[in-house]
Amino acid sequence: MDDEHLEEWATTKIRCFDDREVEPSGERFSAEIFTRRSEMALTQLQLARLEGEPVGVLAGYVGNDQLVFNLGTRIPFRHRGIAQAILTHWVEQGANNNCRSLIINADDPGTPQELYRRIGFVDEIYWYQRYEFGALVS
Repeated sequence: MDDEHLEEWATTKIRCFDDREVEPSGERFSAEIFTRRSEMALTQLQLARLEGEPVGVLAGYVGNDQLVFNLGTRIPFRHRGIAQAILTHWVEQGANNNCRSLIINADDPGTPQELYRRIGFVDEIYWYQRYEFGALVS
């Protein structure tokens, strides 16, 4: 995804995740564009089209270890295998590039996790301690 198509990607992403088919608000759209532009050196953005119409998105970090952090399909196009096709394409690209690991996070149990398992992902649980940077004491 290049800068020329970033606006179309951002609009599609917002529609996917807001579960709405309306034009995103100017503030929401601007924030999405700003975030994605700042990450472009580290990420790969993919836009899925069906008969020329943007229907889904994928965003992930690239490198030896790759992580999908956004995968979505617009409401009118759900349950047609679009997310599965996008994710399968991403997995194939990673395998062809000899990636060490391909990771996708899922917060909610149910349909997304079932899709990931069908493609071949397995559950992995990390036990971690959260650390936050706070104000320095002088």
